[in-house]
Amino acid sequence: MTQQSEAPALRPAPLRFRKTAMAMWAYGSTVLVGAFLLFSIQPIAGKVLLPRLGGSTSVWSATLLFFMTALLVGYAYAYVLCKMRVAMQILLHTAVLLAVCLSAAINLFGGRLLFHQTAYASSALAPFSYIFLFLTTQIALPYILLSATSTLLQVWFGRVAAGRVPYRLYAFSNAGSLAAVAAYPFVIEPYLPLSLQMRAWLAMFLIYGAGMLVCMGYVFARSGTRAVHLPPFTAVAPEGGGAGPRLWKVLCWIGLAGFASFQLITTTATMTQGIAAVPLFWLVPLSLYLLSYVLCFSGERWYSRMVWASLLFVGSFFSVAVWTHMLISVPVLYELAIYSSALFCLCMVCHGELYHIRPDTRFISGFYLASAFGGALGGFMGSIISPIVFTRGLYEFPFGFMVGGVVGGLLLLYLIHDLFSPKKLRILRYAVVAALILPFMVTMIATPPHRMVETTRNFYGVLKIEKETDIKSGKSLMALYNGRILHGNQFLDPALRRAPTTYYGTESGAGLALRFHPARVQHKPLRVGVVGLGVGTLAAYCQKGDTFRFYEINPAVIRVAREYFSYLEDCPGAVSIVTGDARVALEEELWVEIQNQFDVLLIDAFTDDAIPVHLLTREAFALYRAHMTGSAILGVHISNNHLDLGSLVSALARDAGWDAVRVDSAGISEQGGARSQWMLIAPTDSVFQADAFRSHISPAVPERQDARKIWTDDYSSIFQVLRNIWPW
Repeated sequence: MTQQSEAPALRPAPLRFRKTAMAMWAYGSTVLVGAFLLFSIQPIAGKVLLPRLGGSTSVWSATLLFFMTALLVGYAYAYVLCKMRVAMQILLHTAVLLAVCLSAAINLFGGRLLFHQTAYASSALAPFSYIFLFLTTQIALPYILLSATSTLLQVWFGRVAAGRVPYRLYAFSNAGSLAAVAAYPFVIEPYLPLSLQMRAWLAMFLIYGAGMLVCMGYVFARSGTRAVHLPPFTAVAPEGGGAGPRLWKVLCWIGLAGFASFQLITTTATMTQGIAAVPLFWLVPLSLYLLSYVLCFSGERWYSRMVWASLLFVGSFFSVAVWTHMLISVPVLYELAIYSSALFCLCMVCHGELYHIRPDTRFISGFYLASAFGGALGGFMGSIISPIVFTRGLYEFPFGFMVGGVVGGLLLLYLIHDLFSPKKLRILRYAVVAALILPFMVTMIATPPHRMVETTRNFYGVLKIEKETDIKSGKSLMALYNGRILHGNQFLDPALRRAPTTYYGTESGAGLALRFHPARVQHKPLRVGVVGLGVGTLAAYCQKGDTFRFYEINPAVIRVAREYFSYLEDCPGAVSIVTGDARVALEEELWVEIQNQFDVLLIDAFTDDAIPVHLLTREAFALYRAHMTGSAILGVHISNNHLDLGSLVSALARDAGWDAVRVDSAGISEQGGARSQWMLIAPTDSVFQADAFRSHISPAVPERQDARKIWTDDYSSIFQVLRNIWPW
């Protein structure tokens, strides 16, 4: 009798288990796909926006801020939706989802791209405003739906599978996110054109939509049953006998999430400033940020306060010391590794503590909402407030690690305080604070007041104007720096102030093109276009009757060149400056049937040590050709510590049927010259047959680029030109 009475109770168990397993598979795969879409769209959007805003490294910071804000809206939507009856949740979310899927299907099968707006940034809009407006109109609604996926499915899974911990789905979410940021620079970008990336994303979104409908079907089938009470996390008891989280704990959620996102923004900006604004360097910090989430929310075993507090202190100290140059100069790969490691340690501490104070599962939507608010707030502080507060440079980066290191050090002392006497412990606390604050404060006051003339910072970077003394001649100079890179200088001595200096000396590629162009040799006036103003040094080659037309996207550079330097003023010919991205301006001039007919066109638009990618594509070179005469010379400044731009430019020239030569100049130090590398390109090699050219040029044979794909507006990969970051 006993066995007969127990048998019926055991039979439904396998069926319930199979249903729960199927639900977990459906929910887990949908969360995974949704998270992959959520983070794969970010580099796609950033890559679309880069040429619209001159390739500025701040584009990614602004893009990250938008997506953090959209994530907050998505969590808020999920929070409000979860307050409704289950049937209303399903009906409302289904309606919104079907509308977005219909739009995606129309774009996919109608041949329209995901980002189909063709207008470039309007000069009437600030860059941040343009980015937010563009992304809001193009991707906001799908992104908000994707942002709400993890929270909604975890709450709904709690109804479908009573007793199963829904937070497990958060690990699926972060795994999908990590897969996206890892796959994009190594698999997606190198092998898929941008247009195909967008079409693939739309197709995956439709698959995600189908998965969401299946998941909602599970919930709808259970909506009429009695709601099942969900158990809290293991080792986490409901607060206050079932009351909601206290205010201090909510503020901790916000603060921990915000600090991690703040340092993510500042570290990314620092890492991309001196190399290139490309997805590879955007996504390395983001992948570490997400990896810390995956590890910390997978269980307590990955986060040890003692270990990670120690690593955070050490990593923060080395990051601040390297950034402030208190340590000897290190190879750029080591520098990036130190910054990345320190960021990972900081995120592990923030996210580990966030997991440690997680709430009862009944407050899951509020927990994610507070975390998302903190992330958006940290992004706002890093992208908007920091440039206003730290006007002299990217000091928010060492400041963040200084604070993080102090917190890590004090936390470490708290854990081992029993090993020290009160007096020694007090001394150690002061030492911890001093170790992180001292390098930061030294850097803040490092530049002597008599050298620093002005510092200005905007969306396009940090400009510093300094008064220096030339080592060789002993003459005084006024110099312009963008980040760490010298962008031009000028002698203050009236007898020398018209001398071309730095990368534009008489023996440089630009100097040769302007001195020995056939028209110049025949004493005819030149029409010269220059992409990138700097201090206006190239105007030193201007002669009576010449026309020099500069294209400059940064208004601060234009003001500085006119206010502190006299190259433009001293030009005896006609000088004009076009404000805005050169690529956009040249295209607009063609639209209104303006062909400049340049005899010499020089491309010198780099920020810090990086050249915007959109100026080195097949379409860009075709645009340059449309503005040049038949005997014109196109010069491209390829001096770069990290990128092999010579082989890329040579391959682009051969693709266009042009002849290319390379000019490596050591610079004449007594005249303020500096080492430089230029590529000179012309429709025919007869331009370079003059003896003046022959004694300075060398053949430009592509070392590796010919065997790979030519860069276009639809395709580019930093791996094709990346070099010189390895320490061996």
